[in-house]
Amino acid sequence: MKIYEDEKAIAELAVTPMAEGHIIVKHSAHPISLASVPEDDLVHLFYVASYAATAVFEALGGTGGTNIILHEGENTNSLSGEVELHVVPRRENDGLPFKWEPSQAQPAELEEVMSKIKDQTFFIGKEKEQPRVPHPEMKKMTETDDNYLIKQLRRLP
Repeated sequence: MKIYEDEKAIAELAVTPMAEGHIIVKHSAHPISLASVPEDDLVHLFYVASYAATAVFEALGGTGGTNIILHEGENTNSLSGEVELHVVPRRENDGLPFKWEPSQAQPAELEEVMSKIKDQTFFIGKEKEQPRVPHPEMKKMTETDDNYLIKQLRRLP
């Protein structure tokens, strides 16, 4: 049952919900890989999921929190095989199996895992550099040009 749709996102009630108000947010192009979704579309999907969580909170009364879970890939229990964001409202003692027993990792093991992951994150927050092409009407200034700025630079000690 569709509850929201725009040009990039579809939000619908889960057919097999984990909890009352379980909503699935999908991209309208139905991609199967997160890597194939444009970055601005991913931002939009999380934006829709956030608003869906707020809508569930308002409509069904305050819940005990929300889990927003990303499903991508074969081993994620995704029924459709598509990239999906599951918005699952939580209540105290709801019995949902989202808790895990943490284990203590060894410092050397953590260091090795951190190194492997960190090597793959060097590009985060960096935009691709575009080659600089001079404007066709711009000419390169030389010291022989009778230019005020060049003259001022020559005056510097």
